Amino acid sequence: MYKKRLQREKARNKLTDTPRTKTRLLLRHATSKEVRKTLTFHHAVVDSIRSKYRETSEERKKQMYCRLVTSGIMKQYRLKTMAQQKLGFSAKRWQTKMQGNEFVRKPYKSASTRYGNRVEEFFVRDDVSRMTAGKKQTVTRNKNKQQKRFLNDSIKNLYVKFMAENTDIKLSCSTFRRLKPFWVVCPKETDRDTCQCRMHENLQYLVTKLKEEHVIAADCLESVVESVVCNVNSKSCMYNECAKCRDNRLPVESHDQNAETSWTQWKVVTESRNIKKRGQNEIKAVTLTVKEMQTGFLSDLIAECEDQLQRFKTHYFNMRHQYASYRDLRNSMGANEALIHIDFAENYVAKLASSVQSAHFGASQHQITLHTGVYYVGPNSSPATFCSVSDSLEHSPPGIWAFMRPAIDSLLKTHANVNVLHFFSDGPTSQYRQKGNFYLFAQLMLEKGIQVATWNFHEAGHGKGIPDAVGASVKRVADSIVARGKDIPNAGVMYQELVATDSAVRLHYISEQEVLSAVESYSAVKLQAIAGTMRIHQLITDSGELSHRVVSCFCSENRLCNCYGRKNVKMHVSAVAPRSVAMKDSVAAARTQPTDISRDGGDQTGEVLELADQSGGDQTGEVLELADR
Repeated sequence: MYKKRLQREKARNKLTDTPRTKTRLLLRHATSKEVRKTLTFHHAVVDSIRSKYRETSEERKKQMYCRLVTSGIMKQYRLKTMAQQKLGFSAKRWQTKMQGNEFVRKPYKSASTRYGNRVEEFFVRDDVSRMTAGKKQTVTRNKNKQQKRFLNDSIKNLYVKFMAENTDIKLSCSTFRRLKPFWVVCPKETDRDTCQCRMHENLQYLVTKLKEEHVIAADCLESVVESVVCNVNSKSCMYNECAKCRDNRLPVESHDQNAETSWTQWKVVTESRNIKKRGQNEIKAVTLTVKEMQTGFLSDLIAECEDQLQRFKTHYFNMRHQYASYRDLRNSMGANEALIHIDFAENYVAKLASSVQSAHFGASQHQITLHTGVYYVGPNSSPATFCSVSDSLEHSPPGIWAFMRPAIDSLLKTHANVNVLHFFSDGPTSQYRQKGNFYLFAQLMLEKGIQVATWNFHEAGHGKGIPDAVGASVKRVADSIVARGKDIPNAGVMYQELVATDSAVRLHYISEQEVLSAVESYSAVKLQAIAGTMRIHQLITDSGELSHRVVSCFCSENRLCNCYGRKNVKMHVSAVAPRSVAMKDSVAAARTQPTDISRDGGDQTGEVLELADQSGGDQTGEVLELADR
C-alpha cells in the first residue's frame, strides 16, 4: 500500500532523486563512459559560469550568475567552499537575500557606521578637546554650524589613548583621524589659547627640553607620569601615598650633568610702577604673570622637572577624575536627578549702532554680566541651556545665587520630580570655591526642598565646557542685532532683544537692585573658613548638613558614599550689623549713575527704565532712581 502511495506521489509531484542519490546510482550502475561524460559536463558548466562571471562588468549580471549556484542545496551538501573556489565567487556573495525580483547583497557595515559614534563621543570629551569661548570661533559644514573645539594633544597620542580604552575594536589611525568630528580641530598659531593651565604648560616646557637634550625618551606628559607610578588611575599612587612608587625618580638616559642649557617657564613676579593719582605720583606694587627664559645646568633642569612632576601627579589625577566623574554622572543619573554646569562668560561690552568717538574710551564702555549654564535631567537627556544677564558686575557668592535662582526655579517647575541636584563649575576662590558660596549653597538647597545636592569643582585651569559656548552664542546674536541698526546700551534692552529672537537659550534678566539686595542680606553673616578649601573638589549637602572630599564620587545610589575620605563639616556663623539703608542706596547710585562731565552740579534728576518681562506672565516694571551728583 505504501509503495503504491509513493508511486502516486511521484507521478503527481514529479519527484526526482536527490543529488546524493543520483551520484550513488551513477557510481553503482553506470559504465565508465557515462561517468566520464557526466564529469566532463560538470567541468564544462563550471568553466562556463566562471568565465562568464569574470568577463561581465555589470553587477546585475553577476548577481544572476551567482543566483544559479548560491542556493540552499549547495549549503545542504556542504559544497559552499568548493563552489567559491571553482566558480571564483567571494564569500560576500553568499550573504544575500531576495527583495521581490531583486537579488540584493546583505548590507556591509563600514567602520564609520560601526564606530563613528564612539569616536565622536571620545573627541568631544573635555579631557580630549577643549571648548572655545569666542563668538567667532565657529565652523560650518553642510549648513551645520558648530562651536569649535581644540584638541589637547596630537592625533597620534589620542589614537593610542582611544585604543587603550576600547580594546574590543580594531581601528586604524587613518580611519580614526577620518572619523574625527569636523568641529574638533588642531589649534593653529592664530588660534592661540590664553586660558592654558600654568602647571601643564610649565612641565611641558621642561619635558620638551629634556627630550631635545636626549635625556628622556618621550615628551608626552601622560607617558612621563606613567613611567613613575604604578597606576595612573590610583589615588594613592598619584597622591604620593603608595609605598611602591612614591620614591620613584624620572627615568633618564646617560647625560652630562654639567652641560649648560636653557628652558622657558611661566612665573608670577611683582613689579613696582609709578602711577599718577590725583595729580600725584605713587609707587604701587603690581603682580604680573610673565614668560621667562631660565638658564642652568642639565642637572638643575632634571631636578626642577622632578620637583614639578611630584605636584603634577596630583593635579593630573584630579583633572582626569573630575572629567570622568562628569561623564559617569551623566550616564548614571536617575530620573529625579539633574546636572547643572555653570560658568561666568566674559562680560559683554554694550554696543550702539552708531556713537561718537569719545564713547569708545574709559567708563563709557558699559559692561553686562553673562552667567551661563547648561543642565541635564535624567540619564542620556538632551541639554537645556540658560543665561542670566545683568548690569551688576558682582561675581561674589550673593551675586552668583541671584543669577542662578531663576534658572533653578525654572528647572524645578518644569521637572517637578527632581529632588537631587549636582552642580559643576570651575574653582576660582573669589566666586565658587569659598566659604560664602558653601553657606549659600546649603541654605538655598534646604529652602528649595532638595534632599541631596553636590557641588563639584573641575581642577584649576581645566573648567572649560558648554557654558563657554553658550556665552559665545549669546554674544553672536547680540552683535547681529547691533549690526542691524539697534542699540544694546544695557542688560535690560539686551534681554528684550534676545527674547524677541526666539533663542534656544533660556534667558533671565536680573536687575542690579536684586543683586544689591542679595549682597545686603549676605553682609549680615560672618563665616569661618573651612580648612583645606583649595583641596576640596566635591561639596555635599544632605538636608542642610555639609560634607566634602578631595575628589568627586557618585558610586552609591543616594550619592552619600564615604569614598575618598568624605568629611563632615560645620560652618560657624555669626551675625554682624548689616549696612544701613542709606549706605545701600548710595552704593546703588554710585554703580548705576552715569557721570556727565559737562555739568558741575545741579538739581537731582530721575530716570525711569521700564523693563517688560517677555518670558511669560504679566508685564512688570522696575524704577531705577538715578541721582545726579
